[in-house]
Amino acid sequence: RQSATSARSGRSGHLNTFPCFARKGTLRPRGSRFSGSYISAHGRGVVALCHYGLVTEAWTLAGMVKESNGEITVKEIRAVGDDEQASVVASLDRLKRFSGHSLMGALTDARNDLMRHLYTDADDASVALSTAEFRSKFGAKLSHWLTTFTGFRRQMENLIALVNVPWLTAVQENFETVYRKHPEYRLTWQLRNLDQHDPPASAAVSFRSASDRPGLMAVIDLPRLFTDRTANNDRDSAQWRACQALWAGQEIVEFAQVVHLAYLACETIMGAAVHDVELRLIEDIGRLTKLYAEVVGSGAPCLIRTEPIVVPKGMNMQLLQIDLLAIGEAIVTVNGARRILGQPEIDVKTDPRFGPDLSAYFS
Repeated sequence: RQSATSARSGRSGHLNTFPCFARKGTLRPRGSRFSGSYISAHGRGVVALCHYGLVTEAWTLAGMVKESNGEITVKEIRAVGDDEQASVVASLDRLKRFSGHSLMGALTDARNDLMRHLYTDADDASVALSTAEFRSKFGAKLSHWLTTFTGFRRQMENLIALVNVPWLTAVQENFETVYRKHPEYRLTWQLRNLDQHDPPASAAVSFRSASDRPGLMAVIDLPRLFTDRTANNDRDSAQWRACQALWAGQEIVEFAQVVHLAYLACETIMGAAVHDVELRLIEDIGRLTKLYAEVVGSGAPCLIRTEPIVVPKGMNMQLLQIDLLAIGEAIVTVNGARRILGQPEIDVKTDPRFGPDLSAYFS
């Protein structure tokens, strides 16, 4: 019975719509209100029972509390206009899209998964590196890293169109710059093309004794790789020659270094993008912290709207939760971008743009 715009109940920034039916037929009118107990038909019993007094088509700022008996009570704080509700939805959506986890989570996970496999298994025994099982898993994890790596650019460029912020065009320029000038970024991009059109890219990685530590290390033999890829006069060979020029004079590169520095290039572009919209994000954070402060002591803050259902007798409830975690993640993202770019962090406790200090509520 959820609407098409619904998401799982409890996720900040998502509008949840679910019907609540009168318990034992009790709907008692009080002017523009109804009073009584309502059994929610929302799936999985997330909202099992709701004592609620407000039935109105207008949005309301409210506090929601789950009682010890499992019932949920909602306390009305004040009315919220449609414009304010729309701005809250936009702020939550923007903070979610620009959170560090949303932007870098998949890339970070793919890198860490690849490195864990490489070093955990490589340290067990040298013979493990030559087994079919190790090479197969390594190839799969490398392919996942390369796919996620190139997908990161598409994700960032799509973000520009979604949030409709014209000054983020620097993101595209930054990607073009690192593609032309950053050796590790360009080599990683070329390995993705290799893995897609002439797999596996893992064939370009070999293992040899490390000169600065015990054991083996994964390396790429650049002359061998480039010789195999630059022999023709087609477009693909031209791209490989451009990549080769960035590595002039170098023969062996440690694979982990390529992965690490390519990742840092993406992280820097992400940091610049977040910093570009810092003022907008701070405005969003301030808007939400002010709402949160209004509800402190009255339960979990939310925007809520209800409307009666004639048959069966009951009501539809629309719920938009304002999660403190979303605010906290946004603050971390803003200051994280500043650290990446070598800029001082903002003190959110003293900067009035962030709204009321909610640090005491973080755990």
